Amino acid sequence: MDALRDGPIAKPSSFTVTRRLSAQGLLVVAEIGMATVLFIGGGLMMRSFVKLTRVDPGYRASNVLTFQVGVPGEQSSTRQLKGFADDLLARLRSLPDVQAVAYANQLPTVNLRDTAGGLWRTPDANRRPSPEGPDARLASQDYLKVMGIRVIAGRGFGQQDTAGQPRVLLVNETLARNEFATENPLGQTVFIGRDPSPWTIVGVVADVRQFGLDQAPEPQFFADLRQWPEAGAMPTFPVGPYYAIRTSGNPTSAIPYVRSMVRQLNPQATLDNIATLDQIVANSMMRPRMYAVLLAIFAGVAVGLAAIGIYGVMAYSVSRRTREIGVRIALGARRADVLGLVLRQSGTLTIAGMIIGLAGAVGLSRYLAGLLFAITPFDAATLSVVLLTFAAIAILAAYVPASRATRVDPAVALRCE
Repeated sequence: MDALRDGPIAKPSSFTVTRRLSAQGLLVVAEIGMATVLFIGGGLMMRSFVKLTRVDPGYRASNVLTFQVGVPGEQSSTRQLKGFADDLLARLRSLPDVQAVAYANQLPTVNLRDTAGGLWRTPDANRRPSPEGPDARLASQDYLKVMGIRVIAGRGFGQQDTAGQPRVLLVNETLARNEFATENPLGQTVFIGRDPSPWTIVGVVADVRQFGLDQAPEPQFFADLRQWPEAGAMPTFPVGPYYAIRTSGNPTSAIPYVRSMVRQLNPQATLDNIATLDQIVANSMMRPRMYAVLLAIFAGVAVGLAAIGIYGVMAYSVSRRTREIGVRIALGARRADVLGLVLRQSGTLTIAGMIIGLAGAVGLSRYLAGLLFAITPFDAATLSVVLLTFAAIAILAAYVPASRATRVDPAVALRCE
């Protein structure tokens, strides 16, 4: 009582201190709100990206080398390209560690699409080609083996499926489900484009995400290039065939041998677009990866600034309430009570900011929806983790000044300045 009676009144008026605390509190609440929006956005993008990396593409991208071969214009006819490709494949099979080789008109995630005139149940030589038909993949015999595409029913391409033999076709699960919902697709006869010659479906293969891991599989069929007509509904190789080699080790080690073999077959030919299939798949995910990383960085900076703001306000509040805290301790308040007093103030700011942040995240949900894969902007698991993490960070930021408040010596706090 003597110390309280003799102690000077604090120079700043209580109104000034309260106003300063209120202004700082409002800034911290706004900071927490913006950080929460970014934290939720970053959390959703990271979770979406993780889900994207775990998608089954329908093929095995590891240990596969891909490339194209550029040939002079006068040697780039369909017949000459087929002959060159077959000769190159025969040589590539002799390379060490090579398990299978193939070539095709397209590769997975290469966003070029052609329907070959469409797939039909009845022939019609006067039919107009359909741009809305299934995706057509024209490939050599071992394409499925190189890509690791599974045969679900029936069989794949065999040695017997050569030119002059009955034409065979493979369809994916989506096409089989859409076109033959109540029928067994195996053995069904179909027609491609305006070509009156029939094709027989001999196999159903697993769905492949040909146009990106975030794109649902589309109806698709596979035809063996040995049986493809010379004058088909479309050029067999509009930009040159894509070659693929599956190896038992590092696929890039085969590049010097491939380059040498290409030059032996045609000194004027060039090796183009060399990449592993892993690299092609990684490049297809570049945009979602960039969004996830950028939002994560911004969210991390924002959360750090919000934590610093909470710490600053709590430290300032504790310094201004040192005498009050001293009185409370002198009158018997426990240290846990003092700790709770400071943390409650911090919790009020944090909860207010997080509510504002949640409202902001709801407002931005329609923009986030177009960037997310396999989750919604209101994913409960992501929101729960983000909010709990933010709450833990806020508590840690306030704990240091709160802990300092519990160590206030009443005699020092009440001593005259």
